[in-house]
Amino acid sequence: MNKRFFTQLIPALALAACPVFFTACSDDDEGGSTPTEPVETFRGNLVTRLGNMDLSYDELGRCYRITDVYGEDVTIDYDEGTITYGSDDPVNVTFNGKGYITSLSASWNWRDDYSDGYETCKGSGKYNFSYDGDGRLVKCTSTSSESGEYSEDGEKYKYSETAKSTGVYEWRNGNLVTCDVEYSYDSDGDGGSETHKATIDYDDADLVNEYGQHTWAIADHALDINEYMEALSLVGMLGVAPAMLPTAISTVETETWDLQGGETETWEDDVTIDYQFLTNGLLNWERWNGRSYYRFDYTVYTPSDETRAARPAASTADGKKFRVRDLFFGKRARK
Repeated sequence: MNKRFFTQLIPALALAACPVFFTACSDDDEGGSTPTEPVETFRGNLVTRLGNMDLSYDELGRCYRITDVYGEDVTIDYDEGTITYGSDDPVNVTFNGKGYITSLSASWNWRDDYSDGYETCKGSGKYNFSYDGDGRLVKCTSTSSESGEYSEDGEKYKYSETAKSTGVYEWRNGNLVTCDVEYSYDSDGDGGSETHKATIDYDDADLVNEYGQHTWAIADHALDINEYMEALSLVGMLGVAPAMLPTAISTVETETWDLQGGETETWEDDVTIDYQFLTNGLLNWERWNGRSYYRFDYTVYTPSDETRAARPAASTADGKKFRVRDLFFGKRARK
C-alpha cells in the first residue's frame, strides 16, 4: 500500500469571510471578459484593510493585491488573466461580464530534494463557478489529477490520484439556506468520498445585511472553504452575499475511505452567531457561541491616478510554502 499521506480536496466554494459591498448582476457565466472597472460590489467604497489583510487597488479601482493571506501575498493581473500566490506559478482565471470569476485552472510540475530523499509531483486542476441572474453563487465543480514519485526510508514510491467535487447552493428570499458538497477521489485504486451539508438560519428580522457583507461563520462553517481561496471573494469576485445576516449554522459531514475498510464517520456541529455594528451600520465584529470574536477593520479608499509603476512591491510572506496544488488538493485541517 502506498505510504504517502494524501491531502484531501474540498472545493473552495468561496463566499468570503469578510465584508465587501454588493449589487445584483445578470446571469452571465461566459468566461473571458477582462473587468475594466471595479466589480459591482463596492458602491463607490473600496475597503483597504480587513482583519490582518491589506487590499491595494489600481488606477481603475480594481483590486490587484491582497497581502498576508495565510502567509502569502495574492497578486491579480487582469491583463494576463492570472492570480499568483506568493512566489509560486500563476493560476489562470476567467471572468464574466460583471467581474465574477467563472473558472480557475493551473498545472504544476516540481521536484524537492532532501538530505534523505526527494519528491516529484506533476498535475493539473480546474474550478468552474456558476451564478444565477442575481449574481449568487449556485454551483462550483472541480476536477484535479496528479502523479509523482518520492523516497521514504530508502524506498521509492510512485503514486497517481484524481479527485472531483460538486457544490450546490440553495438560495431562498435572497438568503443562502443550504450548501451541499460532494467530493470523491481515487489514489492508486484506493478511493474515498466526503459529503458536507450546511443549513443556515436567519431568525432575526432586524439583521438586514445592509451593505452585503459576507460573514466569517458562513465561510468557515457553511462552505468549508479552501483557506487560500477566501481572499478572492474579499474583492467581490465570487458573487453576492445573503440579504440577511445568519444567526445559526448547522453542519453534518460524512467521510468514507477505502483505506479504512469502507467505514463511514460522521461529524455534526452547530454555531450560533451574534454581531456588533459601527454607527454607520457596518459590522464591528461577529461572535460565535458567545466566545470567539472576529473583528472587521475598515479604511475607505477612493482610486486616484496611481499607476502600475508606482505600486509598491508585494512583501515576502513568512510561513509555510504555498504550492499551486494546494488550491486543488489542499484542505484545511478538520477541527
